[in-house]
Amino acid sequence: MNHCIGLCETTGRWYEGTESIGAPVHSPIIVSGIEFVEVEAPENPYGGLVFREHSFDPITRIRRGVVYRATTHSPEGWRVFDTERHDIAVADIKGTRQLLTCRKFYIGDSLNFLRATKQTPKVVIGEEPFVSLWQVLSIETAASGMRLVTLKALHFLDTVPELRLEQITNLQLRQELKSAVENVDVV
Repeated sequence: MNHCIGLCETTGRWYEGTESIGAPVHSPIIVSGIEFVEVEAPENPYGGLVFREHSFDPITRIRRGVVYRATTHSPEGWRVFDTERHDIAVADIKGTRQLLTCRKFYIGDSLNFLRATKQTPKVVIGEEPFVSLWQVLSIETAASGMRLVTLKALHFLDTVPELRLEQITNLQLRQELKSAVENVDVV
């Protein structure tokens, strides 16, 4: 069973659930566009990938969340129950209100396209001109089947340039520099 999120463009309210049914998200959530750097993601006719943040630690600059891909819903729409909405018709017993269609609808991505990568990829989160660069630290599968992605910030407002280690010809110096840079946290 796939985990899904959907956005009601009329109200700006997010919903989450399974492919067959959804419910309102009552706490604020952060959903941003995400793009994998130098990794070829499969083409998607419905749109791109998004990252839903579940947690963020500002000290370590670590984010955890789930990557979703834009998708289409069945012809009858993604059923979302919302008892707080009074602008939609009652469509079920006991007064449960039902929103039949979320146009912006995303399904948890399997991230299988990352299996072919030799290094842990970098990602860009956000939309131009406000983006940030992150390194994928890990991807783990939760008991629910969701792929939890852990990211670490690489640059803060792009103030530190990317180091080109391949241009250092002295192998010992290159390895020492690489080790030192990996242990430095840029603020």
